[in-house]
Amino acid sequence: MDRLIFYALLFTAGLSACSSGKTAYRRGDYAEAVQKASTRLAQKKGWSNRGHELAMLVLQRAFVQGYNKHQEAIRRLTNAARPYRWEAIFTEYKTLQTMTDEAHRTLAIRQAAGTEPTWLAPYPTGYESQLAETRTLAAAERYALAEAAFAHRETDRYAAREAYEQYGQALNWEPNYLDATQKRLTVAPFAMLRVLVEPPTQTRELDPADTHELGQAVFAHLARNSTPAPFVHLYQPDQTEVDSDGEYRLFDGQPIAETVQYLVDRYVPYDERLTTTTQAVESNSLYKVGEKRINDSTVVDIMEKVKGVITLHTHHIEARMVVQLRAIDTQTDKVIWTDTDYITRDWTGTWETFTGDDRALNGHTLLTLTGTPPSARRLFFDLVSSAGGSVVSTVRKQYKKR
Repeated sequence: MDRLIFYALLFTAGLSACSSGKTAYRRGDYAEAVQKASTRLAQKKGWSNRGHELAMLVLQRAFVQGYNKHQEAIRRLTNAARPYRWEAIFTEYKTLQTMTDEAHRTLAIRQAAGTEPTWLAPYPTGYESQLAETRTLAAAERYALAEAAFAHRETDRYAAREAYEQYGQALNWEPNYLDATQKRLTVAPFAMLRVLVEPPTQTRELDPADTHELGQAVFAHLARNSTPAPFVHLYQPDQTEVDSDGEYRLFDGQPIAETVQYLVDRYVPYDERLTTTTQAVESNSLYKVGEKRINDSTVVDIMEKVKGVITLHTHHIEARMVVQLRAIDTQTDKVIWTDTDYITRDWTGTWETFTGDDRALNGHTLLTLTGTPPSARRLFFDLVSSAGGSVVSTVRKQYKKR
């Protein structure tokens, strides 16, 4: 019985190792069928030649049908007026090259073993020239799209970005293609969205000095997080100037497209709450709490569990701030987006007191207060620091996909 199980396992393992590509061939994935058949033919023969014979048949049929399929796709794409057709054609030629390499490598092994199949001879041995030509045509198509967008770079930021990206794609297909590298550098500044983050607007919620502290916290975080997206840069007021038309510009003359404004809509500096909860406790053991006379000559102890009450005191202090944000288009004064940040900072202290018989504690140690309650000023600075990070995080979130 053990020997039968052993041979059954060997047979199962043999079948799993003998993938001839037949399944891939049946579903029409001829490139995968060629690859699997080639892999099978590169392996040693098993107990019979059946796996190799089937793999050779799959290799030939899959290659021939795959060749016809991809050549037909190339002819169809060549005559089609669809965008990026040369990139799709390149993929077809790349697949043909892979199939051809696999087939030639496999048949070379078979030839060395004494057999010399001839069915592959009529087909091309490589597609290097077609791949090179298609690369150039793909680059040319991307370059033409970039040139069309480049013409509008000074009036349309999105066109400038399109040009920048299309020049990059042209260079991906063919490095040093025409003047794509230089044009990409030229158009890059026009593709950038420049956003000025203004100081906070003064409200009655904070005095001017505290409003200034909030602005400094925002700018400190902004200095470390000024690029939320590849084509977006956030600037501080000291990096800009106002021109004669009243418009914000960078010192190099580049315009500011949007400004971010924010203000404190609500500020609760010190919300203090003191709460208590009680828990009745009793001793684990019985203790003498008195005596009782049974008769004239007999007195017995009264034994009971002693009791007490543990009171848990919770001192909670919280500061809250609500910040409203919005972005404005500098040319139209249109509101681009709005958002709201809710920021809190708090402190909690707890301690316990006890009333009753101490023996009811059963060794329990009462909680004692650690630390001291923060002042309103300390909470304010903690809150402002958090608000600075929160405001910048919200701004980055809004511009992450811009």
